[in-house]
Amino acid sequence: MYCVLEKPDDCQWVLRRQGKVWLTFWMERGRKFHLERFKTESAACEYFYNQVTNRAF
Repeated sequence: MYCVLEKPDDCQWVLRRQGKVWLTFWMERGRKFHLERFKTESAACEYFYNQVTNRAF
């Protein structure tokens, strides 16, 4: 499961913008895991895509 720019549910990857930074993380039980920060939307989207399709860099 995944969430883009909306309020995340439990057990899913999340992509969201926070100020000038893009964040990706795994949300589970209200906690963020594997939090990554990106300066550009394209870098965040590429990482997010690889996570939700299980394609590691």
